[in-house]
Amino acid sequence: MSPLTTSVFDLPGRLAGKADPALIAGDERHFAAIAESLEQSIADLADRLDAERKAPGGIGQKALDRDLEVHRLTGRLRALRRFGLDLCLGRVVAADQPGPVYIGRLGLRDSAGRQLLVDWRSPAAEPFFGATHANPMGLASRRRYRWTGGRISDYWDEVFTPGGLEGHAALDDQSAFIASLGASRSPRMRDVLSTIAADQDAIIRAGSAGALVVDGGPGTGKTVVALHRTAYLLYSDPRVAHRRGGVLFVGPHQHYLAYVADVLPSLGEEGVQTATLAGAAALPAAGPDPLAGPFAHIVVDEAQELTDAEWQMLLARCPSRSFTIVGDRAQARHGFTESWQERLHRIGLEQINLASLTINYRTPEEVMTEAEPVIRAVLPDANVPVSIRSTGLPVLHGPVSDLGPILGTWLAAHAEGIACVIGDPAFRASPRVRSLPPELTKGLEFDLVVLIDPEAFGTGIEGAVDRYVAMTRATQRLVILTSP
Repeated sequence: MSPLTTSVFDLPGRLAGKADPALIAGDERHFAAIAESLEQSIADLADRLDAERKAPGGIGQKALDRDLEVHRLTGRLRALRRFGLDLCLGRVVAADQPGPVYIGRLGLRDSAGRQLLVDWRSPAAEPFFGATHANPMGLASRRRYRWTGGRISDYWDEVFTPGGLEGHAALDDQSAFIASLGASRSPRMRDVLSTIAADQDAIIRAGSAGALVVDGGPGTGKTVVALHRTAYLLYSDPRVAHRRGGVLFVGPHQHYLAYVADVLPSLGEEGVQTATLAGAAALPAAGPDPLAGPFAHIVVDEAQELTDAEWQMLLARCPSRSFTIVGDRAQARHGFTESWQERLHRIGLEQINLASLTINYRTPEEVMTEAEPVIRAVLPDANVPVSIRSTGLPVLHGPVSDLGPILGTWLAAHAEGIACVIGDPAFRASPRVRSLPPELTKGLEFDLVVLIDPEAFGTGIEGAVDRYVAMTRATQRLVILTSP
């Protein structure tokens, strides 16, 4: 498709009203300009990269500067080639300005210097994510796009002023954020940048000094926040720029790292090092320079599982003591009786800020209603988030002999999406049906979750946590099967 000759909008017939030229003609013109600028930018970057690679390498600082420039140009070129027009997430119109500002994964200007896309991490883009009707942050309206195959398959308008409806589609019953939550899963985390909620965005943009703890139960977007915060700090905070050591992102296991592998590149960052705790231990400790160290900032997901020794290993790799710590005390398999502040003070962190996420965007109400008593039985003060979604599908109970028919029926009825059988080591995985033990499901999500004999997961806190975590991986349907 050539964006200059074909409409960037590919709206289905049921959305014919949204295809009215009065609503989208301005977008069409702007996307044509983006397409032209992209083509020119890609050509220019390819030429500059070729010239840098052919230039004499030099020695010392000159050689380092050349290598950094090659790295920067390569990353930028890869990002532009990867996304094309869907670099654009949406647009905002300020109440005191007539024209829209378009928000992108990266910033983009035309040959005359006109800003076509504002980088999502810049201050000018903050209202796109943070505006609410209670605090519109100066906006009159906001439009978000859904991209399918490089074209816009839907869009949503929100208005914040009495006159904001003029020139916009009628408001949908659900915002782009809520609508996206019903999308089927994939083996890797789907693009989530356009669906950041205001409470998450405030945490993403917090400063890097000291340790920021992001505490939240299942489905609250902790991993989304951790990944976006990583990209945001690299863009905006000079204390964690690449020349000062960069960022290490630590995940709980390799299944998790594979699941999130595409997210950071989609956010405009390809220089982040990711590792499990075992992988992080193999990295060098603190660069004669105690201020820089090997890493200027470390992001730790599922941090409730770390032992004292593992914390000391990470502290040795981040002398600045700049951390983003993401976790849920209720999901600690071996218990977590201390507060976050008590725990972190004890292992050597002094400056600690705590942010809580309490809204469950992922797990349906039907699933959480059954999962909450499981964790409350062993942790009465567990931070169990409030679900805002309801699928109308109750949790299904049955015998283990129903496993084959249940999966067959689901696969036949759903052309997309991923299921997971949890707790049956004999079950053989297939391309769309995973098979995992409960302890390796943390941080993951699936459209359909089938638990096999969950009472066999164990007793006490460890067994309850494994059951709770496994149950709350479901985004659409939970099935619990038991042996006779």
